[in-house]
Amino acid sequence: MNFPRFTIIRLITVLLLLFLYFVLQSDYWFSQRTYILPKLHEKSSNRSSLPLKSAEWHIFYSQGTSLYVHRAIYDSRKFENWQSPCVTLYVLSNVRRVKSIGSIFCKYGNAKEVEAVVLWTNEAYRYPFTGLQEYVIHCPINVQIVPNRIKIRKEKEVAELTIEKPQPGNEVISVCVPITYGSFDTKQLIEWFEFLRFFGVRTIDITIWRVPDNVLKVFKYYEQQNVVFINKMELPFKVSIDSRQNKLKPSRKPYLIKAFMPMALNECFIMNHLRSKYVLSLDFDEHIIMNSSHFSSFHELIQSYEKPGLVQVELCKLRYDVSCNMKVDDKYFIFQHRYRQNISSASVLDNPKSFITTSNCPYIGNHFCVWYNEKSQKEFPKVKLHLAHIAHYRKWKTCGEELEYFELDDALLPFKSDLTARFDREMRKYQEFYKLN
Repeated sequence: MNFPRFTIIRLITVLLLLFLYFVLQSDYWFSQRTYILPKLHEKSSNRSSLPLKSAEWHIFYSQGTSLYVHRAIYDSRKFENWQSPCVTLYVLSNVRRVKSIGSIFCKYGNAKEVEAVVLWTNEAYRYPFTGLQEYVIHCPINVQIVPNRIKIRKEKEVAELTIEKPQPGNEVISVCVPITYGSFDTKQLIEWFEFLRFFGVRTIDITIWRVPDNVLKVFKYYEQQNVVFINKMELPFKVSIDSRQNKLKPSRKPYLIKAFMPMALNECFIMNHLRSKYVLSLDFDEHIIMNSSHFSSFHELIQSYEKPGLVQVELCKLRYDVSCNMKVDDKYFIFQHRYRQNISSASVLDNPKSFITTSNCPYIGNHFCVWYNEKSQKEFPKVKLHLAHIAHYRKWKTCGEELEYFELDDALLPFKSDLTARFDREMRKYQEFYKLN
């Protein structure tokens, strides 16, 4: 049989690419260097400097490898292939394979030392982008009553951590904001919180890295109402925030934030698994926009997709303009910035966000569940864009032809009078609170 020359060339190219892929993934390729030395982080302009000494972090060093341990959390969830109930630690390492981490041991009080189980998933593979890979350490429980402390040993090094326990509750939705940094407008922040509360969110868990006083004041205001739970995370590296000359271009996310963010997010997720039925990862430049003729709350939106085996309800993202002067004359941020890309130009792959079930997903990413090894996981519905979407108030590099595909969104107008009344009322309460305190 004669094949066309072009077909043969394509076949050879595909085979060559496959061969290169498997070579790059092989142990042989990485036999000389399966880790990135800490000093290499400061040699690249995109990377940060050497690890810092910090009481918040427990860093194990061994023959060029590093293991960054942050918190130990009691995990009572029951899954078939997730090693729980156990004590769970989300960690980072500069090695790209589980076997390169070596053996880790756990000890509760006077009980016998037990070997930990180290897990990872391809869906959370980000080593090529950050030089650090996230892993999960499961410490089996070999005691009748879980104590308040646990010892973690790697070779001769030992770290002792407090075992944190998730708080129970009866909420439908909790929002996690992983690793917050930078400045935000006070009024815009209050609108963001009240928007979520209006549509049914009762608890918001925020991990703070570096924020100015005006932002912290807003967080503290909601903390005293038991709406916000604040966790502080000081990164074990010196990290600088990028500042751009061009106001249109968004500042780049600090390099190592991409590595540490999943750790903060999963710590939030597990700490809320008894409190809430669903958890959503959301940033302060994101809102959920729903079609008012179909839903009046986030719970109604989720309920329309609830089935046995539900893992998540995924929302696609649409970009809204905040930098090219495409806005409406209005004093409220979300009603001023209503111009967005049209539905036909959107992509389902453009950084979606999901309401993730705490009972059917043990391990999450910023966009969706990243652990698919349970038989109970069957339903992964995606919400159609005309019903609901994530509004991302994103700066653009230029104000050119791409804005021709933008259109005015009216989905929130039926809620406007109720929302703006709420915004104004809470802003007054916020100002009065700080006059008295």
